[in-house]
Amino acid sequence: MGRMYTPGFIALRSSPLSEWSGSRKNERGLYQGLSLRWLNNKLTCYSDIYRQSEAPESLIHPLAGSETAWRWEWQKKGKRIRVQGKREIKSNEQADLYSSTKYQGQEIRDLYKFVYYRNINKKFRIKFQVSHTSFITDDNHSTGLGLEGLLRWQWANYKFEIDWVQTRVENYDSRLYFWDLNLPNEMRSRVYTATGYYPGFKLAIGTKQNYYIAGRIRWLIPFSPNKVKLDYEGGLLIEVNL
Repeated sequence: MGRMYTPGFIALRSSPLSEWSGSRKNERGLYQGLSLRWLNNKLTCYSDIYRQSEAPESLIHPLAGSETAWRWEWQKKGKRIRVQGKREIKSNEQADLYSSTKYQGQEIRDLYKFVYYRNINKKFRIKFQVSHTSFITDDNHSTGLGLEGLLRWQWANYKFEIDWVQTRVENYDSRLYFWDLNLPNEMRSRVYTATGYYPGFKLAIGTKQNYYIAGRIRWLIPFSPNKVKLDYEGGLLIEVNL
């Protein structure tokens, strides 16, 4: 699927496919994808190549880049494995204002993820995830590595979840994302920008037809060689149908 937005094009009532956000579009690109199924396997991949129609005032050349990703999934009898990877190559939007050539450079971001789900029985479910990210520029190379373990237990009107996230992140450029413990109607993913431990708990009681009480809490324990900081956050939901 191709696209071409001239510098004067403005999207008022829609959000068409584009790399850069905002109502004023200024790019051209080509998106292509492929999805294959075979027995218990599913392979999905896509590629997007894009380039701005004209260069910003502070740069000589238009910003350009590409994004390529793939995902393999396998599922059978309460087990599911997902392996995926993505690479982004993009022009550096911060020009060297002190250089007569206004050198742009480029940024390369790689992300790899492994996720394993297992339904032990009707009451217990586990999840294990490993994520690795890498960010490379002309003068910077940072990495991030994260591990997550989730145990979910459900019996009658009770649901309990315990989640453990451990990260080793060098800086914000190599940040990681993991799904948080969400209450009903929440779809939150948490960003991790520091090295540390992040245990979380969630408890829900009741039936959605009459009442529902759910709460979650997560401790934030980022640390450095000379400092350890303890913090926490949580949420509470109470629903009663009269």
